[in-house]
Amino acid sequence: MRFSTKRDMTDLEKRLIDSVAAQAAFDGWSDEALRMACEEQEVDFAVAAEIFPNRPIDLLIAHSHLGDLKLAEALGDQEWFETQKVRDKIKTLVMTRFDQNLHLREAIRRGTSILSMPQNAPAGTRALARTMDT
Repeated sequence: MRFSTKRDMTDLEKRLIDSVAAQAAFDGWSDEALRMACEEQEVDFAVAAEIFPNRPIDLLIAHSHLGDLKLAEALGDQEWFETQKVRDKIKTLVMTRFDQNLHLREAIRRGTSILSMPQNAPAGTRALARTMDT
């Protein structure tokens, strides 16, 4: 089974991505970080490699997607949000996302540098577009 943002994430994918993100500040979005996440989550590396075959891009896209899901969950169906001005909605969304990822600052910096490479620009653009549509 390969990771796809066209469906909900499995619990295994969520656990692995959270663990990889915690390791990425030290090891980058690498196979080593995925191996350490597999050890932490007691998952065979071959299973994780099958879910995320195009590393590090699949890991970064999955992390972005998980962030989108967490943001949507944090805001929920809050009625006050719908009554806000557009600028206030954007501010709330951005600040909530920042707050959720503050502890992953270095990992996100490393991921952003990977996604900003010319060969990875399409994947980064798609991830950003998915976030904007969330």
